[in-house]
Amino acid sequence: MIRLDDTILLWLTLPGGFAAAAIVAYVAPGLVRRHGRGFRLGVALASGAAAAFAGTTPTGIAWWDAVLAASTAAFLTSLVARAGLRVLTAAAVAAAVLGIGSGGNTIGLLTLGVAVAILLSVRRAPSAASLVAFGLVQAAFRLDLPGPHGASTVGAAAILVPPAVAGFRAMRSRARRRHLRAGAAVAATAVAAASLAAVAFALARPGLERGVARATAGLTAAKGADQEQAAAAFDDAERSFAEAERSVGAWWARPAWLVPIVGPHLRALGAVAETGQELAAGGVRVAGAADLGDLRIRDGVVPIDKLRRLEPELADAADTVTRARARLARTRSTWLLPQVGRRLDTQVERLEDVQGTLESSRDVVHILPAVLGADGPRRYFLAVQTPAELRGTGGFFGSFGEITAVDGKLELARFGRLHELNEGGNPATRKLTGPADYLARYSRFGVANTWQSVTLSPDWPSVTEVIAGLYPQSGGAPIDGAIAVDPAGMAALLKLTGPLTVPGWPVPLTAANTEKILLHDQYVKLPNDERIDFLGDTARTLFNRLTAGELPKPSSILSTLGPAVAQKRIQMASTHAAEQEVYARLHITGAMAPVSGDFLGLITQNASGSKIDYFLHRSIDYRVTVDPVTSKLAATLKATLRNEAPASGLPGYVIGNALEPPLPTGTSRLYVSIYTPWFLRAARVAGVPATVESESELGRNVYSTFVDLPPGGELSIELDLAGWYDGAAYHLGVHRQPTVHPDKVTATINGDDLLDDDIVTDVRATVR
Repeated sequence: MIRLDDTILLWLTLPGGFAAAAIVAYVAPGLVRRHGRGFRLGVALASGAAAAFAGTTPTGIAWWDAVLAASTAAFLTSLVARAGLRVLTAAAVAAAVLGIGSGGNTIGLLTLGVAVAILLSVRRAPSAASLVAFGLVQAAFRLDLPGPHGASTVGAAAILVPPAVAGFRAMRSRARRRHLRAGAAVAATAVAAASLAAVAFALARPGLERGVARATAGLTAAKGADQEQAAAAFDDAERSFAEAERSVGAWWARPAWLVPIVGPHLRALGAVAETGQELAAGGVRVAGAADLGDLRIRDGVVPIDKLRRLEPELADAADTVTRARARLARTRSTWLLPQVGRRLDTQVERLEDVQGTLESSRDVVHILPAVLGADGPRRYFLAVQTPAELRGTGGFFGSFGEITAVDGKLELARFGRLHELNEGGNPATRKLTGPADYLARYSRFGVANTWQSVTLSPDWPSVTEVIAGLYPQSGGAPIDGAIAVDPAGMAALLKLTGPLTVPGWPVPLTAANTEKILLHDQYVKLPNDERIDFLGDTARTLFNRLTAGELPKPSSILSTLGPAVAQKRIQMASTHAAEQEVYARLHITGAMAPVSGDFLGLITQNASGSKIDYFLHRSIDYRVTVDPVTSKLAATLKATLRNEAPASGLPGYVIGNALEPPLPTGTSRLYVSIYTPWFLRAARVAGVPATVESESELGRNVYSTFVDLPPGGELSIELDLAGWYDGAAYHLGVHRQPTVHPDKVTATINGDDLLDDDIVTDVRATVR
């Protein structure tokens, strides 16, 4: 598509080229005629010199590519200059058209202007055609066309082949034979070198395949803590990669490195072999470092000394992988076959993942000693949440704990019920502190004296800041961070500890049954006094189990807890900026992500004082239209809430409410908030136009309202939104509140489906 700036360029450069050629043609035509041969030679040499800086990389060897470009451009300029001016003008038109929007644009347009001027004024001056030939060659060498692999090469051939053929035909017979013999010699040399490359490929392939297989086996053994087997596998891999590298880099294969197209493939193969050899040589060290070595947590004690020794090992391993990744990236060439380029890109991406893992591990190891109390005692607040009674960060918490860390030793120093915090300290003098947007939205709910409202914000770092200010005023001590866990998080932790026996429950709690027991069954089967303590007793018993005996190695812990952390079932934030920065990079903070493009977030809060949200189901339908010319955005967001609670048959604690006057049993009252970067045009609740609260929080607009859902009832909230979307690449971020039942989200952009599942939270598309 021709852009406005291309049109302006056309009107400026085309007349410019015409004027320049006209001046030469009319003012000094004799100069061109008298020094024709020398003039043509000078232009050809100048074309070669200019092409040397065009950036073409047919072999990937900088100095040789410059020589090839210079000699090829000089030869083609001399050859093309022999073509007739009509053929040259047609080629100039092709260069100007193909160059629009690419690297050869300006040169192609200038060349077209020159060709037209010469055609009209000095058709009998053959050497003047060298000016056009110069421009054609330079435009072709700088062509950068979008589209499939090799498009630029095909475009360059379309520009140069017709005038080159015409120029060849214009030669005398003797000159043609001489050029044919030279071309045949060059082709024979290239074929011979390519044959050597084929032999090198054949010899290197078994070593590469064996090296990859043995390196993979080494990684598997290292992850399984079999260091002896891992070392043997990596040694074998190193030898195999070295054998492959010797084949590719053999003296007899080196000439093939100078052959265009063949050379980049040999270089890529050599880089893969060299990289594999380097990684295999340090394979045990890299794998062990990525897995945090033989670090173990026993009886609630993390070995601080081992942590500190790991940091330089991780840094060294990360540097090794970084060098290997950079080496592979340097071999990437536009001349590689697509399948080869894709495989090379895959290897670079894999190394990037390994590098990221190592760097993250290094950062964690750097801060962990301080986090674990090596530089002084640490204290962390523990909130045991339940999404059966929803709050912004996931749920109401009726029990809390205080975890201490001293020289790597973790202990649950305090565990209590929420009423202790509501009654602790002097409630009359408490002052609520925290982020400004938190205070603006939630102060009216009496957070300072009702701890059950502290978790109203969907952003755990904001809640942590509020807890840090409120806890010392409620009978607690200053804290260094806060941790939240819900029944799904506890189920994940039970995968590490095994089944758990909790007093008062007839069967052991396991990773499979814990969520249902803690979210529903306990409320139905336990008497009121036992039920009040059961969730807290479970959390306390689980923590004691975690700090007794030996836990799996860190990699197993991370892989086991990863899904729970990603779903915000376990959240952790720090009051120390440097540590919080690392937590944020690890995505363990439960933060609401910053807006990057478009965004939607649905937050529902229980306003009836019951555990009825066990029966809540939510779905979102989001439809967006973006005008790619004006960037104007129009969107409709429809949130549908369904309450599947029965009207009777369950305890009032589950389906009743504490409202005055009370709602009918089984009715759910919810405070619903929708987060978006866009402005509200209209709102409808149950299809009826409605007025909603308009506020701001966490860098976006928030539109809120209270709704009542009868037992078995369904209700929709619709928002018509508008704004301006900046950028051609559409990006939708979706915040997921940790609810009992996952949301069903459907999203479309300009009629194309983007999202229709319960898992994906980040979508990208192109605005058309």
